[in-house]
Amino acid sequence: MEKTGEELLVIETALMFETGCDSLCDEVWLVTADEEVRIERLKQNRGYSEEKSKSIIAAQVSDDEIIDRCARVIKNNGKPEELNDVVIV
Repeated sequence: MEKTGEELLVIETALMFETGCDSLCDEVWLVTADEEVRIERLKQNRGYSEEKSKSIIAAQVSDDEIIDRCARVIKNNGKPEELNDVVIV
């Protein structure tokens, strides 16, 4: 994305398409991680059990179902600072 001097608004939501928030956006970016990484993050950051973490992930729409609807797909299997290097526009 080119810097144009225009302001940028970011909407972060786990349910972008399910809630219709995508209709508010010029572009939708998917930030995702491998399932094992997601499970570990839920366990560490929210204190969820492995079973609860897997249940949450199973209830979500799969990446394969939404990738075609996104302008950009970013893998986030690393540390937060690694993600910052990819996302800064």
